[in-house]
Amino acid sequence: MTRTQIHTVSGVAPLVFSGIALALVFVVLGTGWERNATDEGAAAHVFQLCVALQIPLIAAFALTSPSGDKAATMRMLGFQCGALALCIATVAISGL
Repeated sequence: MTRTQIHTVSGVAPLVFSGIALALVFVVLGTGWERNATDEGAAAHVFQLCVALQIPLIAAFALTSPSGDKAATMRMLGFQCGALALCIATVAISGL
């Protein structure tokens, strides 16, 4: 895999993982899935994996950025961090 391909994949993948995590939160809130569970269930573990996998991907995106286009890299990093913050804030506000 070339440096450009790694940069492209690591730019899009965190946004996809954030979307999956956010959709999972809305499904759990809407359906009451695992509401009476005594311990964390599958939904919590999938959410945690989606969030944890974003950290090395964001680092890979930042490390493989081309030197000539720093503005576009910083803009995408802002989108990635904002999407991650939105997922975490949704869980914090909902009390899951």
